[in-house]
Parts: sequence; structure tokens; C-alpha cells
Amino acid sequence: MGARTMSDRRITWVVLLAAMGLAGTSAVAAEQAPAPPSAAANEAATVVYRDQRMSIADLFKEYGKIHKDLDEVAEKEKVARGRLEELQRQQAQGRKDLATEQAPVRADLGKARAEEKEARRALSERAPARPRLLPLPPRPAVRSSSSNSGTDSSQDAYYRWQVECQRVNQQNQQAEKRYQQDMAEYKAKQAKAQAALDKVLDKIKALLAKLDQMEKDADAKQPEVVAALKTVNGEILSCGREETVVNTRLEEAIKALRTVPESVRLKAGIIEWEGALHELDDLEALHTQLQGEIDRVRAQLKAEAEKTGLPFADDWRHPQQDRMDGLKALIDKAKAARAGA
Repeated sequence: MGARTMSDRRITWVVLLAAMGLAGTSAVAAEQAPAPPSAAANEAATVVYRDQRMSIADLFKEYGKIHKDLDEVAEKEKVARGRLEELQRQQAQGRKDLATEQAPVRADLGKARAEEKEARRALSERAPARPRLLPLPPRPAVRSSSSNSGTDSSQDAYYRWQVECQRVNQQNQQAEKRYQQDMAEYKAKQAKAQAALDKVLDKIKALLAKLDQMEKDADAKQPEVVAALKTVNGEILSCGREETVVNTRLEEAIKALRTVPESVRLKAGIIEWEGALHELDDLEALHTQLQGEIDRVRAQLKAEAEKTGLPFADDWRHPQQDRMDGLKALIDKAKAARAGA
């Protein structure tokens, strides 16, 4: 390969910056809480959430509120951990031994949190869909005839009908058997995931208790900051418990919303994209923003190429273009569903 010119490096750098910028934008958008569906949503559709029946529009509002609650808990924990770090810096050498002692416990806690996340992910998987069984063909009409040829024709038709019925029954039985096998496997995985979650929650509880005991043992060494540390650690533990409760609410809301057929959700302007539920207008705004950035990157690269005399492929696609095309298809599908409501 020949030596790369300064223009080559500039164009490559622009592509990298653009890709990084889009990734950052999408990450921020993913963390934002979804807005409630518009007034054109199908309010008649209802679901049961926490033993209460409500419209999917109201449940989606609750879904958005839960996301905001998670953000608030995360922010509270962030602030509390900042205060904890400041107190630990004040303790300096006196806390160094405690930090060293707690390190393996905190490492185990981090692993346990990861196991909890994986178990919750497994529990959120959908059950296999029940197969659509083939209908049996209509029974042929019996025709009376005095001739042997008429009798033979009627018997042949009846025989072919029996063969076809047998074929359809076999296919339906095979489909039902596969479904039962898939369902049994799904239930086994769900049971295993639930058992793993229960086990890891007990482990997390024990690890948190151990950390708390270590803190108590260190109280006598530096009593001047003990009260402050107790308060901050209590806040962090409270945030962890609150996060678990809110996550449970979030899982219940997602499961309830997923019981509604996709066509009904789309009519209400609710779209499932990249593992989360979003409002149509929010996704449309996001698509417009990101597609605009992609188009600007393309125009900039083309201008750079023309300026330096380098060729620019007309079929060049931004690394995020396929993702945007998929999002656009979902948006169009939701608009079509809403228009047909």
C-alpha cells in the first residue's frame, strides 16, 4: 500500500469522529425516559398491571415514570457515593486498611450484581408462540351412482381425503410437539433463572451485611467520621434496595405491555426498539436528528474528497445507516397502524 496523505488521514478521522458522535447520541437517547403516548392512542386497549386494569396509555405513562424513578435513584446513589469518597479521603491512612479488607467483598458484590442482571435478563425472555394448526380439508360429498365408475370415483375421492387428513394431522401433531418441547425448555430456563435470582439476592444481602459489619468494626479506630459514614452508607444501601424495587416494577410493566399485541401497541404509538419501549414521536425525532448527522457526515466526506481530488463512492454507507433504516421501518409501521386505527 502507498503512503497515506494528510487528506486520507483527515477523512478517516472525520469518519471516526462521526461514528463516535452518533454512538454517544444514541446512548444518551437510550437513557432518556420515554414520553407518554399521544392523545391519538387507542385508549380502549387495557392491561392488568399489579392487579389493576388500566389502559396501555396509562401504563406507558407509568413505564416512563419508572424510568425517571430509576434515574433519580441512580443520581441519589451517585451523590451519596461522592460524599462517601470525600469522607474516605479524610480518613486517609486510617481507612486504608479497611478498604483493603473490603476489596474482595466488594469484588464479590460486583460479580453478584452482574449475576443478578443476567438472571433478570433471562426472566424477561418471551415464551414461545403457540403454532398455528392447519385446518382439515372438507369431507368429499358422497354421490350415489348405479355405475361402477361412479362408485370408484367416489371411493377414490374419499381415500384421497383420508390421506390428506392424515397428513394434516401429522403436521399439526409435529408442530404441537415442537411447541410443547419449546415450552418445556422455556419453563425450565425460567425456573432456573428464578432460582438463580433468588440465590444471588440472598448472596447480595449477605455481602452487604458483611460490608456493614466491617464498617462497624472500623468505628473504634476513627470515631470522628463514623456518624457521617453511617449516614452515607445507609443512603447507599437504601438506594440499592430502592433500585431493586423499581427494577421489579419496571419488569412487571414491560411484561404487561408485551401482553398487548404489537398491532395495538403500534396504534397507541408505542414502539419496541432495541429492547426498550418508546413513543412514536420521540423515535421519529431521534431518527430525524441522527439521520441528519449521517447526511452531514456524508456531505462533509464528499466535499473533502472533491477538494483533495480523491474518489468518493456514491454507494458509501455510514456505519449507522442500517440501524437508522431499521428504525425508519418501525416508525413507518407504527404510522400505518395509527392511520388504520
